[in-house]
Amino acid sequence: NYVLNLRNDSKIDVESNDLGTYVHYVLQRLLEDYIKGNVKADTDESELKEKLNIYTCEFTSGYLNVDISRPGYAKIKALFERMKKNTLKAAQNILCELSSSEFKPSKLELNISDSGEMPPLRIQLSDGSSAVLGGVADRVDTYSADGKTYIKLMDYKTGKPSFSLNGIEKCDGIQLFVYMISICTKGGKLFGGDIKPAAAFYVAVTPEVKEHDFPIDEETADTLARDGIIRRGAVLNDEEVMKAVFG
Repeated sequence: NYVLNLRNDSKIDVESNDLGTYVHYVLQRLLEDYIKGNVKADTDESELKEKLNIYTCEFTSGYLNVDISRPGYAKIKALFERMKKNTLKAAQNILCELSSSEFKPSKLELNISDSGEMPPLRIQLSDGSSAVLGGVADRVDTYSADGKTYIKLMDYKTGKPSFSLNGIEKCDGIQLFVYMISICTKGGKLFGGDIKPAAAFYVAVTPEVKEHDFPIDEETADTLARDGIIRRGAVLNDEEVMKAVFG
């Protein structure tokens, strides 16, 4: 679910959190079309650009209440043109990932809460009360083998993701692992089978900017941008699972 404040057409102020929501929206729509078979892992760039044009128009008209094709919105149109270029690289990177992985998207924007598709994690505290931990998982991929359903979680970040196993001990970066515990302990009806954790990644969907001491051509820049989509996280130390995750 994406909720933005509607603004007067003559005074549109696009904020940084709006841009983050835009990236999440576009990638969710892309993966919805992938699940339906309307987008393939080998979809060429021109067709992918057309898809992103459609998603962008949906976003600006439906969530910002703006038709950027109308006169007077040149600045906002230029902003979203730049955003589309960055998001295109993320889309290409994600489709490339899916082409090599045995894991496939099963759920998008999975709501883990008392009112959602999955119940949250409850922790009993020493004083008799309880802590309820939930949220929304951007993407849940599954892979089935030998009667087991393996889970891979993906969380999109517009900034550079920070993750380390040492940080987990300090409750830094535990978001996906809380989701994983909830899914593995209570997701039997939703995902079926004997559920096992496989991997969890925070994904930077804005390409990392790198400086170069020499000129590079556009094709090289595009390749570097696609490869600059950084993933940080953990994967189960199991050869078959790692092969399924990475191909």
